[in-house]
Amino acid sequence: MLIDNKTKTEGNEHSTVYDFLINYIEQGKVDIVTGYFSVNALARIKDEINNPERFRMILGNLLREDNQQDKTINLLSDSLGIEQVLQLGLSAKKAVDYLKQEKVQVKTIQRNFCHAKTYLYHDPDTRKNFHIIGSSNLTDAGLGIRESGNIELNSASTGNNNDFLELKEWFKNLWKSSIALDQIELPDKSIISVKEHLINLIRDLYQRYTPLQLYYKVLYELFKDDLLSLSLDPEFKKEINHLEDTVIYKILYSFQKTGVISLIKMLQRNDGAILADAVGLGKTWTALAVMKYFETKGYRIVLFCPKKLDANWRQYLEGHRSKFERDRLKYTIRYHTDLQDDRLESYQDGYK
Repeated sequence: MLIDNKTKTEGNEHSTVYDFLINYIEQGKVDIVTGYFSVNALARIKDEINNPERFRMILGNLLREDNQQDKTINLLSDSLGIEQVLQLGLSAKKAVDYLKQEKVQVKTIQRNFCHAKTYLYHDPDTRKNFHIIGSSNLTDAGLGIRESGNIELNSASTGNNNDFLELKEWFKNLWKSSIALDQIELPDKSIISVKEHLINLIRDLYQRYTPLQLYYKVLYELFKDDLLSLSLDPEFKKEINHLEDTVIYKILYSFQKTGVISLIKMLQRNDGAILADAVGLGKTWTALAVMKYFETKGYRIVLFCPKKLDANWRQYLEGHRSKFERDRLKYTIRYHTDLQDDRLESYQDGYK
């Protein structure tokens, strides 16, 4: 039987590796060899395939041989959206609970690249034995838990046939070999079991996300396309060259500069934008920079504000010797009450 995580063949309801595993694994023994794995895949095994009396897993190299802090290769290889970020902590806890079971044994191949992907199930009733061999790692994409652009192909077969017996012998020899390690040396020269090291790595993942961190993640997901377009748009970079030379723009913090660029883009695209930063984050200066940009593009600027805030804005006009005097800020101040009746008509300066 061929399994590519996409195609349902006639008479075969199991189109993914995970479908096959969850339907055929009972209370026997499971052996797995995989180059990569994901936290969510381990969590799903804990939730839905935790009946077997023994699990043995041989994993690819868990350490990077560089100066960075050691970390699991491709542990989070699947792209993380908002939903995945919210679920990551729970999945990590389940993965740790799964690994802490005595029936779970883990080894790693550290000095050689583990390219093999094999799933073996041994049952007291040998007719229920099965094996899967092919391209699928123990990851969300490899198991078919989520849709992926990956092209996977695996061969699955049940029973105690010659292929199963050969794979069983191959796994036994690999498990006993010197390249499959149950202990590893960390960069600080300490020795630790592979299983304990893996548990420690995954524990580092399930931090509690604060509301602020989740807020930032949501904002990033909403505006990441805009941020990317801003960073890659050479024409727009040329447009803001004059703005970047102004005193007002140079004095802004980086988050304010990002706000300025976003506001300009929104105004160009939608003819309107709202700056809703909290009190004390510099909305006035951010707005002045936006106004200066459009002034350099030949626009005449009219500022509407409550009358009691007139002085707040008038102090930055050209001729008032503010710290932005060199920018020669020019705009006309109007009050929001001027929008009533025909009050704008009473001004003789041409702004109506």
